[in-house]
Amino acid sequence: MPHVNHLFGPFLPVVPAGASPSLYTSIRNALIATPAVFNLFGEGIHPGQAPPGTAMPYIVLSLVSARNEYIPASDLQGAITWLNAWNIVFQVAVYSVGYESTRLYAQLVHRNIDRHLFGVDCYFVFPYVNVRTETLDPKRSEDGREVWNFAYRYDCKVPEFNLL
Repeated sequence: MPHVNHLFGPFLPVVPAGASPSLYTSIRNALIATPAVFNLFGEGIHPGQAPPGTAMPYIVLSLVSARNEYIPASDLQGAITWLNAWNIVFQVAVYSVGYESTRLYAQLVHRNIDRHLFGVDCYFVFPYVNVRTETLDPKRSEDGREVWNFAYRYDCKVPEFNLL
């Protein structure tokens, strides 16, 4: 049973250092663990770029930007300390054939990321949506149909341990 930190708001478990994956792995694992997402995409979730010939639909997780800063934090005794943190912007793009189906697939994925807690090293990360884009991919599917890309960009702060 995880330890519970009773000092800060809702009772969030404290994750032991090193027990949790990177942000990419944490998001990927959460998506695969969601039956509706897994039934649609299987393990078709790729970092940065999908390999050529990847079956559709699929998801691509990408790092857009990372800016370093120091942020104040409180230890368990209430003393203020400074953490080295990264302001991360990452993108989750869904590729599929057909505008409406791609839009619906992207919304399904978005509902499982936006404002959810993800364990990253010994902290929890709370991504929130920044912007949504939709584009017609210049490539065509094998049968000549239009390929659409819906992407959401998320902001979050990650203490300096594991990044994407």
